Amino acid sequence: MSAFAQTTTGDLDISTGNLRVERGVAQCTAWKLGNLFGFAKGEWFRDVRQGVPWLQYVYVSNPNLNLISTIFERVIKSAPGVAAITALTLNFISAQRQLNASFAALTDDGAILVGGPGPPFVISVKAGA
Repeated sequence: MSAFAQTTTGDLDISTGNLRVERGVAQCTAWKLGNLFGFAKGEWFRDVRQGVPWLQYVYVSNPNLNLISTIFERVIKSAPGVAAITALTLNFISAQRQLNASFAALTDDGAILVGGPGPPFVISVKAGA
């Protein structure tokens, strides 16, 4: 697996004056997950069916947490390099109308990605790997 290096904001990293290719499974998977969660449904004019349905199901007054959990699981599983989802937590604070999501995913090379939509991913190596 390989991908062009990205900055923390998701742009191509050309800080050295050249594009840099990253070949680590965990880092490539983390970038791919960040890109997938940042891609809203209807955003791409060639196929408005693609993307995460943020406006349709997440940013609503009474979100269905079971449905959102299913959507997030599909997004995570669609990323190349994800072997398994080890945790997925959704916490809806109705008074603030805030949804906090976090998950952990095991990658094909044994690393564990911890993060969620919005926060950067933390990559850790699984003990014994």
